[in-house]
Amino acid sequence: MDFLVTGQVKGRFVRLAVESDGHTYHDKTKEQAARDRRRDCALKLAGYDVIRFAGSEILEDPESCALEVFRQVPALVRRSAGEAEE
Repeated sequence: MDFLVTGQVKGRFVRLAVESDGHTYHDKTKEQAARDRRRDCALKLAGYDVIRFAGSEILEDPESCALEVFRQVPALVRRSAGEAEE
């Protein structure tokens, strides 16, 4: 993974794996796309949520990508709180 966002928010632990996918290494072939799906599955089984950005998205508008990561955190906290109540 490219980087992790982890920490405790409102008593809930957040684990978010952020991936940056360049065309050269991701989704160029069916095998690469399958590898990314397996990786996402393994991360989710390990308790991480995953968000992916195309390399071009990051180069063209890095601020929007960073804001999207920050927007994910409250949603993850809410979902975690809902799971804890079940």
